[in-house]
Amino acid sequence: MEDPPRPSPPPIPGPRCRPPRLPLQETLAPAPHPRRWRLLLRRLPLRRVRYSPLPRSFRGLRPPPVHQPPVLSLNSHRLFDYEPLRKKEEGDDWEERFRGHTDTRPHDPQPITLDVSFFGSEFVTGIPEHATSLALSESSFSLYGSIPLMISHGKAGNNVGFFWLNAAEMQIYVLGKGWDSETGLLLPSEQDWVDTLWMAEAGIVDAFFFVGPGPKDVVRQYASVTGKPSMPPSFSTAYH
Repeated sequence: MEDPPRPSPPPIPGPRCRPPRLPLQETLAPAPHPRRWRLLLRRLPLRRVRYSPLPRSFRGLRPPPVHQPPVLSLNSHRLFDYEPLRKKEEGDDWEERFRGHTDTRPHDPQPITLDVSFFGSEFVTGIPEHATSLALSESSFSLYGSIPLMISHGKAGNNVGFFWLNAAEMQIYVLGKGWDSETGLLLPSEQDWVDTLWMAEAGIVDAFFFVGPGPKDVVRQYASVTGKPSMPPSFSTAYH
């Protein structure tokens, strides 16, 4: 015999807790042509599916935003790609070994790659935990990061950020100025933007774009998505 449903508890008296939030106009990027921004999937013979992702550019919030040049672009070099899920067949070896560790990868390889361009930027910061320069440069040295957040800085005061909400292992390349996507070479150039390449082992593209325009605005917009970090309690101050 089932127990009767319990009545819901009475509401707690007192004012409700309302966390601070950004106004809607500060969290949305202007989209003059929203219908053009779509991921096109077409089913072809032999059960093949092709995708045609279009580049997406975001403008700053300084008025008027329509006449502002793009400050951030996704897939501008059309490097967005992913590996679809497939069923393991006899003879397939999906295991990956690194320094005595073995990753069985039972659900087959699921990498995702995309490129992000920061326009009007001199350098980018974020990502690493190593004791190195804050300005990231093109280097083959491994940068162990904890939060996939990158912020760009320019002479004109443009500061934008890109945050990929993905907990999978990730590798990020700062391609620098003059990088050619067709040849893969770093050529001399006077361009005022920085290209980056993001590669994750799995997950989905759940990304956030913070258009600033100042560094405090980028941090405030980022905190509105993830929440602000809690401060240490007073009793733990100077405790050893």
